Amino acid sequence: MADDPQEGGGEVSSSRERTSRATTKAKPAMHIDQIMGKIGGFGRYQVFLILCISIGGSLYAAVQNLSTTFVEANGRWYCISQQCANETGMVIGKSSYDMVTLCRAIKKIEREEWSWENGNHTALTDYDQACGSQTIVTKILYFIPGVLLGGIVFGIMGWSTGRKTPFLSALLTSMVASVISAASREYILFVILRILLGASIAGYEVLYFCWAMELVGRKWRPLAVGIQALFWSAGLAVVYFINMTFEYWRYKMVYVGIVSLTFIFVYAAVPESPYWLLAKGQEDQATTVLKRISILNGCRFPDCTLSLPSIKTREKVVSLFQPRFRRIGWLLMVHWFLVGMVYYYIHLSLRRYGPEPTDFYVDQN
Repeated sequence: MADDPQEGGGEVSSSRERTSRATTKAKPAMHIDQIMGKIGGFGRYQVFLILCISIGGSLYAAVQNLSTTFVEANGRWYCISQQCANETGMVIGKSSYDMVTLCRAIKKIEREEWSWENGNHTALTDYDQACGSQTIVTKILYFIPGVLLGGIVFGIMGWSTGRKTPFLSALLTSMVASVISAASREYILFVILRILLGASIAGYEVLYFCWAMELVGRKWRPLAVGIQALFWSAGLAVVYFINMTFEYWRYKMVYVGIVSLTFIFVYAAVPESPYWLLAKGQEDQATTVLKRISILNGCRFPDCTLSLPSIKTREKVVSLFQPRFRRIGWLLMVHWFLVGMVYYYIHLSLRRYGPEPTDFYVDQN
C-alpha cells in the first residue's frame, strides 16, 4: 500500500523545520568583547559617543569641582580703625587677602573695626565666615561626606537601573543644587546644598567613566579614559573664563547650573551600555545597540548570538578582602588616597600660598 502523499509532505516539512531549528541553534555565540572588536572597537560613531560623554561628563564635572576654589575663596578685607591696623600691621583702608593675619588678630579687635572690600563677594564674605573651622566646613562637607554618599548611591543606581537614568538624575540634581545655593540666604542651607552638589558630581563621575568604557572595545578603553582626562583639564580653563566673566559667586553658580541643562543632549545621543543590558538579560536591546554601532561605523555585524560570563552570585562587600581582590584593592586605596589628598589640598588651599600669586586667577582686578 502506497504512503499517503500528505503524510509524506508532512514528514518533509517537519524535516525542514528540524533542519532550520538545528541551523538556528548552531548559530555561534560570541563574547561581547569579540563583537566590539569586529564592529569597529573605536570607530567614528564611538569617537562621537566618547566626545559627547567627555564634554557633558568630564568637562562639566571638572567645572563643578574646581568652582569651589572661587565660590568659597577668601575675600579682600581692610582695617577701619587704628586698633585693627595696630594688631594686624595693615594700613587703614588698604585691602588684603591675607586671612592668616586677620585671624591672628580677630579676637583682639571688634567686628566693626574691619570690613570686607565692596565688590569682592565670595560665599565666605557673603556669609561673613572669616576665621575658624567654619571657613572650611563647606569644603570638607562637599568633598568628603557628599562625595562618599554620591559614589555609593549613584553606584548602586548605575547597576540597578543602567547608566543613562542615574546620569540624568545626577545632572539635574547638580543643576538644582547650584541654582538654589546661589539664591540661598542662610549659611546652613548653603552647606546642605553643597553636600548635595558634591554627592551628585561624585555620582556623575562614577557613571560617565563606566558608561564611556562600555561603549568601546577593550583595548581602546585606556584611550577613552585618556580623552576624558583631557576634557577634565579643559575644564580648568573653562572655570578660569567663567570666573573672569562673573565676579560675583552667585552669578557663577547660576551660570554653571543653567549651562548644565545643555548636557542633556548626552542622555539623548548616547545609547545605554550594551554590557549592562546583556548583564541584566536584555539581549535584544543589547543587540540593537551593537547593531547601531556597527551600522554607523560602517561595519558588518557578525551573525551570532551574544554571550557574557554569567553572574551566578552577587559579590558582597567582604569579597573585597579575599585574596584575589585584596592586593589590588589595597594598592588602589593607598594610591587614590595619596593622589586625592595632594590634589584636593592644593585645590582647596590656593590662597595659603600668598595673597599675590593667585590674584590673576581668582579675580579680575
